Amino acid sequence: MDAAVSGFNRIDLLSAVAGLQLLPENAERIVRLEALAYRIACVQSNRSRKVAPHLLRELCNSPALGTIAHAEDPFDSVFCEEMSFHGGSYRVLPGINEHATFILKRILESLFFHRDNFPDREYVRMATRLIHGALALSERICTAAGITRNPQIVTRFQEDIVVRMERC
Repeated sequence: MDAAVSGFNRIDLLSAVAGLQLLPENAERIVRLEALAYRIACVQSNRSRKVAPHLLRELCNSPALGTIAHAEDPFDSVFCEEMSFHGGSYRVLPGINEHATFILKRILESLFFHRDNFPDREYVRMATRLIHGALALSERICTAAGITRNPQIVTRFQEDIVVRMERC
């Protein structure tokens, strides 16, 4: 696996693998995609060669990664949710943590909707900017990737990783 990965530009390859995680079809394949990203990050490569879709498909569906497919679970969460914050509604990708959006909403409630104002106003201002930035980035990623709220997930448990490469 390391030899195959080292033949490509690491940044390009990591970007491609990150993009594959944005496909609802790969919601159940996160363990393999994260393992591949880890291997790419660990291998030293100064190559400028960009990965072609057919070569990325070979890397993603290599026998080495296939050996850990058993560690993946069927996806039983929401792939893309929507939440409200200053400035509107934002799409968020909770990933494999089905409670991520719920937890974020509870944090926001404690900062903004508690009957007693949060004592450190500067902290609230900084948190507002940080949260707004993260939500705006999430919205931008979803827009660029064409992800809609609650896309239908067709269970294809432990099948090949789907590779679709479209430049944004």
